[in-house]
Amino acid sequence: MLATLIKQTNWSILGAVFGFAIGFLIKGFVVQSVGLDSYGLYIKGYVFITAISTIIAFGFPQLVLKFLPDLIGNNKAEAKDLTNTTVSYILISSLASGLLLFAFSAYIATYVFQNTAMESILQWSALYLPVILLISILTSLYRGVIRIKEIVVYGTFVSVTLRAILTIILFQYTNQIEYFIGVEALVQLIVVILLWWKFSKDFYPLKVRIDFLRIFKESKYFSFAKFIFTGSVVTYAGSELLTLLVSLMLPEKEVGAYSLMLTITGVSIFILINLNKVFAPIVSKLFKENKLEELKQTYQKSTFLINAITLPFVLLMLFFLPLILSYFGSEMNAYIFLTALMFLSIGATLPVGSSGVIMNMAGMEKENVWVQLLKASLSVILLFIFIEQYQILAVVIIYVFSEYFKNYLQVFIIWKKTKIHPFTKELILLYLLCIPFMIYFIQLEFNWKIKDYFVVPIVVCLSFVYVSFNKVKSILNEINAN
Repeated sequence: MLATLIKQTNWSILGAVFGFAIGFLIKGFVVQSVGLDSYGLYIKGYVFITAISTIIAFGFPQLVLKFLPDLIGNNKAEAKDLTNTTVSYILISSLASGLLLFAFSAYIATYVFQNTAMESILQWSALYLPVILLISILTSLYRGVIRIKEIVVYGTFVSVTLRAILTIILFQYTNQIEYFIGVEALVQLIVVILLWWKFSKDFYPLKVRIDFLRIFKESKYFSFAKFIFTGSVVTYAGSELLTLLVSLMLPEKEVGAYSLMLTITGVSIFILINLNKVFAPIVSKLFKENKLEELKQTYQKSTFLINAITLPFVLLMLFFLPLILSYFGSEMNAYIFLTALMFLSIGATLPVGSSGVIMNMAGMEKENVWVQLLKASLSVILLFIFIEQYQILAVVIIYVFSEYFKNYLQVFIIWKKTKIHPFTKELILLYLLCIPFMIYFIQLEFNWKIKDYFVVPIVVCLSFVYVSFNKVKSILNEINAN
């Protein structure tokens, strides 16, 4: 299972690296073209339709991911039925929701956002809503059959390349952020068509069914979807709700800045994110077969491998942070120490690996819902207490605190229920190695001399190679042997 996990994750990582490199350049180009204020408007609209899509999806993408790996091998007829029913529900409900959003965009802009400039953003977002939901269910299908290559080829290489080309052409003639939403909707629609066609060709035809609502009458599926839906809503409340509240309580410029800070720090966990896409069906399979020791070993080794690769990358991102922020315009230079502070959240996400995936796929869905609910409640309460006085500083500190609270509580629950945890001596050593570099960065306050640009990256890379080489080599040999 470790070999399958890592080899399929390689495709995800390849796509993530390509998507990050091009996406990072294009996002900077967009911010430079439209300004931080207009970019903040775009983020408001994106967060709003993300909230709507979370509600409409009703946990069905995760439902497919949970049950398809077993059904595809043991009961193909039921696999087809589950797939076509959920796809039909997503398609029809998303189209109806998009039409309603377009029709009521003026009211939402006036009474929810209290900003008439949001009307056009919401109208263009209404076109984007159906394709977001269709992409989510189609990628779940491919993840369910552990075919990550197709997601990377069509969902990353094709979409990122097309979006980049169209965006560069578009902003030669306009600086309106609304048209960027149109480009994203068009590109994702093309990806939906390609993924739909490819899955129908390789596995079984995807068909639209009028009786899709009967999925709600299947007690086994509906019960799981209900728990996942509750968890998704609570998860959204704990993460994106913070961004939504920030967008309502802070100026648009700071909304845009906060979003870019999340993007920059989020890059450091792109390997973990892509591992989770592959790990979910594997966790489900191992847990169902009661292979807890194999699950523990897979969890620990994959977590170490991710950290060995990612931690030096994180340190180098911190080192080059002034240059990274400058790419998004001179306005972002004012947020350098807040962005550095947000990097502390890495200590909450990378060491625990795929804790959230294990909870959702190993029979701990209820506990995970409570964890997310506690995180959301704490975040919102703290936000309302401190945001008026401390503004965006409060938002960043609350974000970092809530990530530590959520992730380590998940690890504690997993250990209590299954005696599985991600921690090893080698993993702890990697984090001890980070301490002297962090002290050096803080002492110099990101004011580097010419020699630092040559010496620091080399020392960082060689240090991590020296500490982790033998363990990484052992894991890779195991993968090759399998």
